Amino acid sequence: LQAMIDQGVNAALPARDANRTGDDSHTSGTGVGRTERVT
Repeated sequence: LQAMIDQGVNAALPARDANRTGDDSHTSGTGVGRTERVT
């Protein structure tokens, strides 16, 4: 399960980074996974 989560987060990161300048709150679903990885 964790591997599947990691794959999903890794796939979402590039798109989220591209949107990060304006749409941070809009991508809160991936934001949760990203926060877990970053911290």
